[in-house]
Amino acid sequence: MSKCIYTLKNFDDASGEHILQNFLGARWTSKQISCDEIQHSFGNTIDTALEDGLKQFRVILGHRGGRGGAGPTLKNVSTTTGEKVHVFPGGRPNLAEPTVSIKPNTDGTYSVSAKLGMEKHLGWALNKLRLDHPNLKLEIDEEELKKSFKHEQDFSDGRIHLSMKMGGMDFFRGALKSCFNLLGAVNHQVALSNEFESLRDFILNSSGEIDNFARWMSHSDRLDLPSIGQFDHFIGLVGYGGVVSGVIQFYGEIAFPVRLTTTYSGKDFQCSYLVDSFRGHEPAEIRDASFRFDAIPIFTEQPKKPEQLVWGSYTRRFERILERWYARTDDINVREIVESILLPKDGEILDEVTLRELSQKLREYLTARISN
Repeated sequence: MSKCIYTLKNFDDASGEHILQNFLGARWTSKQISCDEIQHSFGNTIDTALEDGLKQFRVILGHRGGRGGAGPTLKNVSTTTGEKVHVFPGGRPNLAEPTVSIKPNTDGTYSVSAKLGMEKHLGWALNKLRLDHPNLKLEIDEEELKKSFKHEQDFSDGRIHLSMKMGGMDFFRGALKSCFNLLGAVNHQVALSNEFESLRDFILNSSGEIDNFARWMSHSDRLDLPSIGQFDHFIGLVGYGGVVSGVIQFYGEIAFPVRLTTTYSGKDFQCSYLVDSFRGHEPAEIRDASFRFDAIPIFTEQPKKPEQLVWGSYTRRFERILERWYARTDDINVREIVESILLPKDGEILDEVTLRELSQKLREYLTARISN
């Protein structure tokens, strides 16, 4: 029989509770720390809030969950040129609706061009054309038109602006749940003590102020925390001097100082959990990564509210994530361009036409990359 670290009730059996939420690429689970009833409640509330707050980064990066599931798609995102796009995992945009343009010719006819996100958007494009230009006589055979389709990827002229929804009561309850899960997994008896009653009440019932348990970072410097890859998640906790405090960090940058209690009376301890979100390294996660005590931000010195100084700090942290993502994406895209053109020519002497095509594709990609 086990005892739930949240309700303090005994239970016989439970599903594996992820220490850090599955959507972040983590796999460590425990069947001893929380009952199924609480797991189900968290899954429908604070876990969802944490996922929503970090969703844009997961979609841009395109990593999978701990069980291998793909991330969500951001629907109907506006671009600076007025287009609507769906943003797929990995940051790849696709037109959410067709765009149609028309221009007159000197002979009295018109030239029409359309960009479609998918072939089935053709009827939609024709309806838009009829609605926007009701006086035009359209003599169109859709089946013949489909034969003239040119299937290719193109670069958008606009930029995508994503709106972040990070923070708030349920977001931080979800983050603190991961921290308390870690403590429960490495020292179940300590987590059951009444010294964490205020934290339990906050996570379970939203009772108390956020800034008693989680705060924002006042500076943009990277924390000197252990890492595996470029976009790691890390939880580090320290019990010392009557306080249990630490930090939770997402994607190698988005850090929040945490404090679980100020009435701790047990032995000093240190515990951590480190996860490579892409799981591209071996090991992909470390359940006791050593870290320096002074790498943890001093909780009482950090801002309580996300004021202007705070958003300057997190803006720079977001920028560093995107800089690393751009570098990773450039490497992948250039490799795909090279392989798509050169692999069919494997073992052959490269002719001028092939080299010209390779040069053009690389030039087009780099031009679009620089302009955006």
